[in-house]
Amino acid sequence: MMSSLDDMLWAINPDNDSTEKMMLRLKEFIEGLKSKHNVQAYLLVDKKAEQLNLNMKQRKEIFWLYRGGIENVIKCGGDNCRLHITYEKPMLIYMLEFDISNIDMQQLTNLRQRNELTEKLTKLKATFDVETHKMSHLFILKIPVQ
Repeated sequence: MMSSLDDMLWAINPDNDSTEKMMLRLKEFIEGLKSKHNVQAYLLVDKKAEQLNLNMKQRKEIFWLYRGGIENVIKCGGDNCRLHITYEKPMLIYMLEFDISNIDMQQLTNLRQRNELTEKLTKLKATFDVETHKMSHLFILKIPVQ
């Protein structure tokens, strides 16, 4: 609950009013997860994505999706997480690939099927796809942005 409150306060602070700052916040969050859960996670953000001019509401919703994706994967046992965020007009694209050798697939499936996630995806007119490979999964989130 404290983390959610901290994220909310961060999101409404005008000093953080840029996508670049949102990506820095995500990097900090990932560093904390890596330390807490002793996993590997790498984030690569395309400069085009960092330079997007998103409004406060978009940033809040998008950050929630990005943060929730990596957090849930790691909590379910995912490791060696590779995140790539890019912008291919008109889509902001978030790809999260992770190893599944130690993952609780039922728990991950339950988290992916939550109503709150479906509502946020619908609100943002986003698409969410999953590619399953022998040793890894790939989540692909595409969010249309102006």
